[in-house]
Amino acid sequence: MKIKNILYLTIIISIIIVACKPSKNTNLDSISKLEKEIFAPNVKFDSVKVKLLISMYTDFADRFPNDTCASKYLFSASRLYVSIENYQQSIALLDKIITNYPNAKITPDCMFMKAYIYDDKIKDYKSALKYYNEFINKYPTHDLVPAAKASIGSLGVPADVLIKGFENTKAIKVDTIR
Repeated sequence: MKIKNILYLTIIISIIIVACKPSKNTNLDSISKLEKEIFAPNVKFDSVKVKLLISMYTDFADRFPNDTCASKYLFSASRLYVSIENYQQSIALLDKIITNYPNAKITPDCMFMKAYIYDDKIKDYKSALKYYNEFINKYPTHDLVPAAKASIGSLGVPADVLIKGFENTKAIKVDTIR
C-alpha cells in the first residue's frame, strides 16, 4: 500500500510540474509579443526589456534545442548582447551556435560576426584576424568573404583614416576622368 501511495504521489507531482511549464507555443507567443514591443517603430531603447528578451531567447533554445528557432534565437540574443555592449556573452552564444548547430544556415554568419566583434567592438585584432581567416577557409564562397577580406585589410586602421583614404581614392579617380 505504501508503494502504491508513493507511485500516485509521483504521478501527481509529475503532472503538476508538466502542467506548470509553459508550452513551446506559449514561449513562441511571448517572444513574438516582446519582439513587437521592442522593435516597434519610434520605441525608445529599453535595456530591461532587451535583457528579458535575451533571457527568453536563450531559455527557449535551452528547452527546445532541436527546434528550428533555437539557433535563430541564439543568434538574435547574440546581436542583442552587442547592443548592450556585452561582447563576451555575444561571442559565447555565437560559439554555442557554431558548436551545436554546425549545419544551420546561420552558422557562417555567426563565424563572421564573431570576427567582426573582435575587430570592431573589442579591438582584439589578433583574434579578429584568426576568426576572419577561419571563416574564409571554412566558407570560401560565402557572400561575406569579400567583407571579411576587406576587414582583414583594414584591421587596426582608425575609421577616420579609412574615410580619408576613400576620399583620396575618389578624388584621384575624378581627376583621372577629367
